[in-house]
Amino acid sequence: MKVTFRHDEYIRSHGKSPKGFGSWAFNVTLCDGNGSYSAGNEEPVFITGTLTHAKKTMRLRAKAMNDTSRCREILVDVLG
Repeated sequence: MKVTFRHDEYIRSHGKSPKGFGSWAFNVTLCDGNGSYSAGNEEPVFITGTLTHAKKTMRLRAKAMNDTSRCREILVDVLG
């Protein structure tokens, strides 16, 4: 299963690509098994550390949130 990180919201609000150390917020969108997407979590998930570490942790959490094996992709927005 593929986990795709999208940086559009972060770039729109901060004017630059995300990088470095900080408190990162992620919003997860899961596939519902029928080919469409639905919100995976009501509120953003916050992880403190480097962006690389936060993405690695978020990838594992997003895969754990997926309750269907038919989902081929999980979308994760980096919010800040």
